[in-house]
Amino acid sequence: MDMVFRATSALKLMFEVPKSMKKHMELLPKTGFVQAQSSFSAQLKFLPRKSLYQDAPEYFDPETGVLEVPLAIHVADQVGINLKLFHGIVSA
Repeated sequence: MDMVFRATSALKLMFEVPKSMKKHMELLPKTGFVQAQSSFSAQLKFLPRKSLYQDAPEYFDPETGVLEVPLAIHVADQVGINLKLFHGIVSA
């Protein structure tokens, strides 16, 4: 996941995966710093387990295999949360 920031000062970022998806995916790094007017890359590690449809039924449709997970990006000193939506199709 690549992100571009237009801020005029450095920012601290914190990445968060929904609690029910923590056994299946991870964002790395969990915390990072981005310099003013530059970009930042984070990696999404996705390792679905057989219990995915039981652990996160709100994000996964077992009939179609479609997975949609909101990933939160917290920016220090900002009130709101930035959400990125991860889309995937899980097959056997």
